[in-house]
Amino acid sequence: MKKCIFILFLLPLMATGQVYYKGQKVYNNGVEAEGESGTQYVVPNCSDGIQNGDETGVDCGGSCPPCSSLPVVDLTLVTGTAYEFDLSAGRIDFCFGSANSTGSDIDILYAISGNGTGGVNFASLSGFITIADGQQCASLFITPLNDANAIGENVTITIGSDPAYAIGTNDEETVNIVDDDAVVTTCSPDPSPTDVDNITELLALAPGTTFNLTSSIDLTGESIPANLIFTNAGGGLFSGTNIDLNGMCVADDYTQKFLPSTTFANVNEESRVSFQALGAIGNGIVADDIPINTLINYFRYGRGEASSVYVKNSPSSYTRTGEIDIDWNGSEMRTTSTANFNMNQVTTDYVMEFTNLNVIFSNGNFSGGDVYGRAFRFNGQNKIHFINNELYDWYSPVTIRCVVFYMDFDGFDTVGGGVQDILFDGNTVRDIEAQGDGDYNNSPGGISKGWWYSIGGGSMSDTSTFSIVHRNNIVHDIIGDDAEGLYIIGGTSAVNPNGTWLLDNEHYWNCTRRAIKVVCSNVTVRNSTFEEMDDVLFVNSAQVGSMVDFFRQNSAVRNIRVHDNIIKTRDGAVAHYWLLSFTEAQDVKVYNNTITMPYTGNYGGLRLGSNTGAYAGYLEDIEVYNNTFNDAVVQLMSQYAPVGQLDIHDNDFNIDATFWNSPQGIIRTVNTSGTKGNIDFTDNDINVNFSSSQPNFHGMIYSAGADLTNINILRGTLNYQNASVTNSIGWAQGDFGSSNSINSLTISGDTTPTMNIDGTGNPTTSGNSHTIIYN
Repeated sequence: MKKCIFILFLLPLMATGQVYYKGQKVYNNGVEAEGESGTQYVVPNCSDGIQNGDETGVDCGGSCPPCSSLPVVDLTLVTGTAYEFDLSAGRIDFCFGSANSTGSDIDILYAISGNGTGGVNFASLSGFITIADGQQCASLFITPLNDANAIGENVTITIGSDPAYAIGTNDEETVNIVDDDAVVTTCSPDPSPTDVDNITELLALAPGTTFNLTSSIDLTGESIPANLIFTNAGGGLFSGTNIDLNGMCVADDYTQKFLPSTTFANVNEESRVSFQALGAIGNGIVADDIPINTLINYFRYGRGEASSVYVKNSPSSYTRTGEIDIDWNGSEMRTTSTANFNMNQVTTDYVMEFTNLNVIFSNGNFSGGDVYGRAFRFNGQNKIHFINNELYDWYSPVTIRCVVFYMDFDGFDTVGGGVQDILFDGNTVRDIEAQGDGDYNNSPGGISKGWWYSIGGGSMSDTSTFSIVHRNNIVHDIIGDDAEGLYIIGGTSAVNPNGTWLLDNEHYWNCTRRAIKVVCSNVTVRNSTFEEMDDVLFVNSAQVGSMVDFFRQNSAVRNIRVHDNIIKTRDGAVAHYWLLSFTEAQDVKVYNNTITMPYTGNYGGLRLGSNTGAYAGYLEDIEVYNNTFNDAVVQLMSQYAPVGQLDIHDNDFNIDATFWNSPQGIIRTVNTSGTKGNIDFTDNDINVNFSSSQPNFHGMIYSAGADLTNINILRGTLNYQNASVTNSIGWAQGDFGSSNSINSLTISGDTTPTMNIDGTGNPTTSGNSHTIIYN
């Protein structure tokens, strides 16, 4: 009866020409419909007196004005996927419809759900986020942690209620975490396996049977029953060629199960197989090349035995597709004096060379035995993970290059589909040495590298995408005429590739030319420690480059971030060269670092430009702020061509060095001609405390004769303690004209603060009490 009354009530509304609001439900003979032909529709609006459209109340909410005066907060999913391998974060924005105009910050509560656990799978979250007064949005980042779980997790964020705000229509979003750990099938053997004596018995087994092999069997060309479990207490071995294991899982107890020469029809992905299962001895004497090669060529997952030392004495090249994942389990792979390598080759005869094959090596020890110097070469991969390994004692006994990791990215676009995922995490690379002749610039003699990235010269272009992450690595004693811990070199076709580099929590020292050399864009270096070489390793200044060095010829590296690092000389050692350098660089930010150079000598902490005529010294959008410089100054080099003003602000410069063998200033150029400048030097604090007279220190700025222009010193402090300095503000031996300024500088500890100008000039000054001397 109610149904009939309802239909009779609606039928008149279905008449032709009747007005309906779009989105209202209408019925025709009890069936939901849009309305009949000829019906006139009106779009819902915020003044029709009806709750329709996306309104949450009558003419309010949704796309209409809020139903109350409270600010309405909604979620926007900006980045819905986070990746464990590079710890890249997901992002959810909390936004009001317009900027917060309440006059105070507003805390937005949120609930956390999903199958991920804070502090285990992702960085812990507080449960609230603040939208500051005057701001419209605040961003919440879901940052993965490098857990050992071989599954991906998800994190769901839901807005919680509070009297300070109203909740909008989109109150929940989810970020998915992509894991980087392997999922490996584990065998569950039957405790009473079937004994197999011959091939007939083997082929008659039911799929999934657990078996022992009591006699050896040649399986050439055979396909065995599906999903067998091989738990061999019988002592028999498989041999043959082109064997189809058909999903067989090997219950491996580090005893031999296959002859080393056995080959397979496909790659087995069902179990993690030891080198011993394929005939390795692991005694550090007998060569294990063949079983190592068999495992890598025919199994996806491998493992080492913790007490074993596997000898790898011949070069191997692996070209299959897919992935090899080996947990070396604390074992060692070593090259011995009986090795068979061509010592005089430059680019060939690596102990292991991988083409296309993705590689995951973890928990291993890799030694060159102090007899050989080229370990790994990679070509065409889109995934390389080295995790918790130690690589040491790689040595080139002839004047030829010594390289632990050679990363050849030239053909990655066409061969491997583009580099996607390169991770070096928790490794130690040490004692890498190439014999040289003392000439630092005569390749290949004396070239020694921990990592050598070659990213240009082939088909890789500016549009190539990749993510390369180095984190938690220790790198030291990389020794040679041209020795660098990390060397990134880009050819002409890879000036600014569309990829990113991250160095996080690294520690480098005793790299006799540089710790890192970067000739590529989009690089972040953070939370790391870089120490120059010990005095005993220093030969001459031609041997050394700036310890952390960013530069490029003919074009600029871009998007460089260096922050929260310690960059220093070794304790008790002199400064052998500059510590941090940029030339041919654009969009650089250097902040929150501590740069320390006791026994400063003739060098500075931060070098801008180059002394080499091959470079123009192009610098644009350079910002240096919130750093602490201990006895470290900023040096403008002979090749120095800034575009616009360089911004140096809010830094602390602490000067108490006892070894100054040349004139110094906080901003310094030793050029006797030309023009230097274009620096805004704002809100910096300089604290000088000498225990004895230091005639070579000249305050905030020193020029040996070059004209200075567009140097603006604003605010900041200049504090002298126990110091008597002739030119306490600065000494310009060239012109220091009206384009320069010194304003609102606070000076203490010097009764006659002086700016000494040998050339002409009339800098703008205000708010200061100091003397300008014109000589």
